Amino acid sequence: MNNRLDLIVDKYSDHFNGWIDKFNKHAEFWNSGNNYDDKEQFQITMDAVNVLSNIAGMFYEYGNFKDEFENDNFYQHIYGPELIINSKKTKSNYRLGINEKGIYLNTYLAHVENLKNMDDQFWSDILKLAENEHFELVDFEYTNSDVKRKYPELCYNYKGVIFKIFRRYFFNVTESGGNMDNFGDFKITWPPEIGFEDTIRKGCEIFKLFYKLNYSLWKIDDLRQKKERINKYL
Repeated sequence: MNNRLDLIVDKYSDHFNGWIDKFNKHAEFWNSGNNYDDKEQFQITMDAVNVLSNIAGMFYEYGNFKDEFENDNFYQHIYGPELIINSKKTKSNYRLGINEKGIYLNTYLAHVENLKNMDDQFWSDILKLAENEHFELVDFEYTNSDVKRKYPELCYNYKGVIFKIFRRYFFNVTESGGNMDNFGDFKITWPPEIGFEDTIRKGCEIFKLFYKLNYSLWKIDDLRQKKERINKYL
């Protein structure tokens, strides 16, 4: 049992039906061929964005983070809006949105140059994500033909998430001059059949885990900078 999560869900549960109605109205809007005037389109979109913002607020409340988050902006994709969530402390980014498959949450790992400093708990947390049936690594990895010829055994279409992360890290260090881009996104999509309340509950837990991963990577830089400031005055 997760008593803290139960209390938060109970606190907002009276709003759930209204939030579901806003999402359903948005789905109806997109499935109708956009037969709405500009004012109606704007209102339907903003209603959905406001629901996403309310859900994000539940994530922050559950996580009880010593951080502040900004979510004043959103992307408008073909199937729905995507709320952009930025951590002020860690400079990590999260996106909470709706599309034709359901409600989704994703992030990419910031400060990935510090992966080499992570302990076993960090990788255990990634395995927890990978065990979720709705988890996917949206892989932006591109490996050129020269690298594939050089490391043929590493370039097969392996499925393991941790292996893919290590492979990208290795290629970035050895073949890309230390460029740490293109690690891909961690993404979880909850389809409607899961149920709205269960989606909220799972979203709270996953957001906290996403944040924990990014916090661990950020903390290495933070400690390094603090040490440099201390040494400066010695």
